Amino acid sequence: MAEMEKIISITEKQAALASRASVETYQSTVTNLIFATIMSALTLLFCAVFGIRKIATPILTITDSMRKLAKGDLASAIPFAGRADEIGEMAAAVEVFRNAGVENQRLQQLAEDARQREAEIEAVNQQRSAQEAEKLRLATETLGAGLKRLASGDLSFQITTNFAPEYETLRQDFNASLQQLGAVIGSVLQTVESMDGGTREIAAGASDLSRRTEQQAAS
Repeated sequence: MAEMEKIISITEKQAALASRASVETYQSTVTNLIFATIMSALTLLFCAVFGIRKIATPILTITDSMRKLAKGDLASAIPFAGRADEIGEMAAAVEVFRNAGVENQRLQQLAEDARQREAEIEAVNQQRSAQEAEKLRLATETLGAGLKRLASGDLSFQITTNFAPEYETLRQDFNASLQQLGAVIGSVLQTVESMDGGTREIAAGASDLSRRTEQQAAS
C-alpha cells in the first residue's frame, strides 16, 4: 500500500508539473502569437505608410499640378518629373502638356502683338489719309475761290494761305500765272488805248483835211 501511495503521489506531482508546463507553453504560444500579430500589423502599417509616401502622395501632388494646369497656371513646375519610375513618367507626360500650353500661350501673344501692330499701322494710315484729304480739300477750295475771283475780273487776287508742302508749288504757279495774265491784259489794254488815241488823231486829221478841201473848193 505504501508503495502504491508513493507511486500515486509521484504521478500526481508529475501531472501537476506537466499541467503547469502545458499552461506555460500555452501562455508563451499566445504571447508569441500576439507579438507576431502586432509585428505583422506594424509591418503592414509601415508598408501602407511607405506606399502612401512613395506612391499616393506623388500622385496626389501631380493631380494637384494637373488641376492648376487646367486652370491656366503654366508657371508652376511639374514635380517628380525627374524620377525614373512610373511616377516620373506620369509627371513627364503632364510636363509635355504644360510645355504645349506655354508654347500655345507664346503663339497667342505673338498673334496678339501682330494684331495690335496692324491696328496701330491702320490707325496711322487712316490718320495720314485724313490729313492728306484735308490738305487736298484746302488746296482745291482755295484754288476754286481764286478762279471765281478771276472770273469776276479781279486780276489782282493772290492766294496768301500757305498750302501743304506737296501743294505749295501749285499755289505759287497759280499766283505767278495770275500775275502774268494781269500783266498781259494790262499791256493789251495799253496797246488798245494807244491804238484808240492814234485812230482818233487820224480821224481828226482826216476831218481837218476834208474841211480845208471844202473851203478851197468854195473859194
